[in-house]
Amino acid sequence: IAVQLQALNAESQLVTIPVSGQFTTDDEVFLSFKTDGIIQRILVKEGDAIRQGQTVATLNPTEIDAQVQQAQLSYEKAQRDYQRTNNLYKDSVSTLEQLQNAKTALDIAQQQLRTAQFNRSHSVITAPRNGYVLRKLASEGQQVKSGTSVIQTNGALSGSWLLRVAVSNKEWAAIHLKDSATMEVESAPGKTFHGVVSRRAEGVDPVSGSFQ
Repeated sequence: IAVQLQALNAESQLVTIPVSGQFTTDDEVFLSFKTDGIIQRILVKEGDAIRQGQTVATLNPTEIDAQVQQAQLSYEKAQRDYQRTNNLYKDSVSTLEQLQNAKTALDIAQQQLRTAQFNRSHSVITAPRNGYVLRKLASEGQQVKSGTSVIQTNGALSGSWLLRVAVSNKEWAAIHLKDSATMEVESAPGKTFHGVVSRRAEGVDPVSGSFQ
């Protein structure tokens, strides 16, 4: 039987993988207070746009102001003690050791005052950059510990959005970096956004068993 041979050419087959995900950014951050205290005010709501340096939350200042005042009084007393000891040393009444001890006490009091002032400046949370408020994790009147997350923000105003999706191991194997992607958003019907695959997780999510 007469046959005709035809050369086989490798052709890439376009694979479309429909997924859904959540928009995020690379600069999400959890904001917290430096000191313990009671939240006096939270000045933003979830979804609000914020600007760098904008105050978003404050602690009740009563306790931290008292600590600053106490440190200030201790520093002023140390100054007086040092000046008195210095005058006595010049009159050969006090010893060099007493003068040195007074100078050390003055330096310690000064550092304690700086620490109290630093803590007071961080009893207010300000936005580190332009962005949006993602979540409020605490409420006004709530007692919070140092470092407790109060607000979650991101820098989405920069326009650098990521769409994080979960895929199966088979889908993960078929997706490669720089693959093109199109996205549709419910809030913008009829509009298509274009992007590329920028990263693939090398480990499985232990909770869902999927790959990001």
